[in-house]
Amino acid sequence: MKQLTYLLIIVLSGLILRTLLRVNLVEGLSSCTPDKQNLVYQNTAAIEQQQKDMDDYEASVEKTIEYLQTEVTAFSTLISQNASNIAENKEEIESSAKMIKTAADKKGAELDKIAF
Repeated sequence: MKQLTYLLIIVLSGLILRTLLRVNLVEGLSSCTPDKQNLVYQNTAAIEQQQKDMDDYEASVEKTIEYLQTEVTAFSTLISQNASNIAENKEEIESSAKMIKTAADKKGAELDKIAF
């Protein structure tokens, strides 16, 4: 008998909760005074303006990010070109240094011949 009583209490509690949750708690503006309605509309307008401002800011930030991405891409291209130019210059400097050393060695050998 106790189990049946507990079951009945649980079922009735569930039905009561379900009924309370189904009740529409949103009120319309018809019960508000005109002053309160104006405040509601003013707040709604302010919120909509803030949302528009945020959307504009978001669009501005996205454009800035796109611009910066193109700049970074351009700089990346320049960096890779500069790196290859540096490598070419290094090779040219090394070959020039070898040629100068070879010429200096030849001149040194000639001077040694003349000195003896």
